[in-house]
Amino acid sequence: MTTSHPDPSLLERFLRGDLPAAERRGVVRHLISGCAACRSLAGDLWRAPLSPPPEPQKEPLPTEYRAAMDRAVRVARERRPALAAARRKTPELLAELLAAPPSQRLALAEGDCRFAIPSLCEELLARRAAAHLPSPRRPTGEGSVEPRDLAELALAIAERLEPATWGASIVRDLEARAWAHRGDVEREAGHRDEAQRAFRMAHSLLGLGSEDPWDCAEISRYEARFEFSRGQVAAAAALGLESAAIYRKLGERDCLAATLAEVGPMALRAGRLDLAIEALAEAVGLVDPTREPLRMAGCLHWLGALLLRDDRARESLGHLWRARSLYERLGKDDEVLRVRWIEARAALAIGGLAEGEAALLAVREHLLAAGLGQDAAGVMVDLVQIYLAQGRWLEMRELLGEIFLPYRARDLERGTMAALLMLRRAAETESATIELVRELANYLAASRPIYRPG
Repeated sequence: MTTSHPDPSLLERFLRGDLPAAERRGVVRHLISGCAACRSLAGDLWRAPLSPPPEPQKEPLPTEYRAAMDRAVRVARERRPALAAARRKTPELLAELLAAPPSQRLALAEGDCRFAIPSLCEELLARRAAAHLPSPRRPTGEGSVEPRDLAELALAIAERLEPATWGASIVRDLEARAWAHRGDVEREAGHRDEAQRAFRMAHSLLGLGSEDPWDCAEISRYEARFEFSRGQVAAAAALGLESAAIYRKLGERDCLAATLAEVGPMALRAGRLDLAIEALAEAVGLVDPTREPLRMAGCLHWLGALLLRDDRARESLGHLWRARSLYERLGKDDEVLRVRWIEARAALAIGGLAEGEAALLAVREHLLAAGLGQDAAGVMVDLVQIYLAQGRWLEMRELLGEIFLPYRARDLERGTMAALLMLRRAAETESATIELVRELANYLAASRPIYRPG
């Protein structure tokens, strides 16, 4: 490399997809640093961010350098007609593939060369990624195809792409992405070993491709989910923040919002309440509630709960009210109850003792009726703290006795039952302390599943 620009031969081989990984990383670092002259010459080959491009460099390019760039761009442009033709065929091929019987789709994708085109692989990956989204964000036309099936079809097609036809970098990039999607579906299925192998493959292939920042961000985001699922919360948060940083630099607003919504719970479990609040607050400012009302409601819900935990009860209420309103419009009755619980706790924190107690009692009955025993147990512990502070032992014992009625205890996990039994015995002997109740409250909070916005 020269001090200003990559060596002409390196840059030409980079654009052809023939550059070894070690040298390719240097070219990628140069381009992502914002060299306007090189990006201008590369034209559409480099995905520019949505933000305004940097000012062009004033220094003239050497003649040899410009000639090499021109040759490389000319080779890439020769592939454009084939890529454009493939994109035009994609909707028809996708419909044909997904209309086939489920047992025949994979064999069709592997055996018919018509399906071996990059744009079809990209569309399958996009549909797999969007499979969890509520309509209208979910793409139409996939029928009953499961996310796992979409990932397997995409991987089968990626592995049939010819580097000589499409370019080595394009093929390796798609293979890396397809393996990352495979890892994500294996994580969802609880197959940790298979997921780990898939992510290793993704990283190996990523090093053989262009190391496109967008691809790096997507793979890091899925790997963050995997690390989180196996309890590596610090690694998960770090990967999630790395992915968010790339999306932010690329100006990918929707991807950034979705990633930050996932980073919040990861940072919280990693002991970084400040980072969790910061991530969710940024996500709230990015999500469009008209397009993704559920994701917005989830971010507001989480943000309100974490602000309350950070002793910012008054600030939390505005976010909680907005979350409840969105949940009510979406018909998410269980989430409405959970928000009402947090609102009751916020009222207590502000000083409305009678109002907060009444709200807790009301929401507890609704949670029990809805079969949400774990959440009702958390409300009970909040009530016990009130009764204990006021020396209301009789009411505390009556409250703790009710939860063990058969129709209510069936919704509780074994660990929660044991914690509440310990608390009831302490109440019966009047040996319960605020410290004990708070310790049990923390245990119950940690045992509840993490909710991921959107």
